[in-house]
Amino acid sequence: MVRGKTQIRRIENLASRQVTFSKRRRGLLKKAFELSVLCDVEIGLIIFSAHGKLYEFTSSRCPEKQRKESFWLLTVNRKLSAMNKLLMEENDRLQKQVSELVYQNGHMHQQVQNVCICDNKKHQL
Repeated sequence: MVRGKTQIRRIENLASRQVTFSKRRRGLLKKAFELSVLCDVEIGLIIFSAHGKLYEFTSSRCPEKQRKESFWLLTVNRKLSAMNKLLMEENDRLQKQVSELVYQNGHMHQQVQNVCICDNKKHQL
């Protein structure tokens, strides 16, 4: 039985997306390992999940170099996560501010309409 070609686009269902990420991540890490062994090459692979979790593979023969790189990547990831949190908070604050301004604009628009109706009634009398 032949499978149809999978269309590459974002998976909308969160659970399906997570399962696919997990399976494909493991497959990618396995392929990287196999390539490093079969071809005697050094490979470095870094994967960041949607939540900012770091997954890595290196075929480096030098564990100290690998530890340093890993520590550096974790430091960078923490800084990026902190910046992302600040940006998300700022985004929430701005969204609330926009909502308040939209509400105020609608309220002022209603007041202007009421004033216009009253002026029209005065002119008709």
